[in-house]
Amino acid sequence: DYDELLYQYALAEIGRQVPNSTDLLTVTDCMRLRLEATRAKIALSSHPTATMILQGVEVRGLGLQDIEIEIGREEFRRIASELNDRVETCIRRALTLADVDASTLDLVLLAGQGLKIFTIPEILSGCSPILHN
Repeated sequence: DYDELLYQYALAEIGRQVPNSTDLLTVTDCMRLRLEATRAKIALSSHPTATMILQGVEVRGLGLQDIEIEIGREEFRRIASELNDRVETCIRRALTLADVDASTLDLVLLAGQGLKIFTIPEILSGCSPILHN
């Protein structure tokens, strides 16, 4: 799940940015971070970078802090590469099972969360040459 990948990435970045951040986030902070991960995923579809922002996180010894985690498209591609490979495998398998050459398709209809992930159209556009190899 792309949201979960971004959430885990953000947690790792918080751990890197805030020393001794074990158990730093409350349940509410984690829920807000999950929403920010979803928002960042959508933002990356139309922008080269996105920033996940957690406002008012209580950091021991520092008080309330705003934490910002920026991610760019290349970093997203890197952390999502395994998931993107699985999506591509599913697409290729579906085309093979249907005995359809991707280059003959006039239209691909995306539904749900696939519309919000910029890598999915990239995978689809690359399927035709891949299937001919």
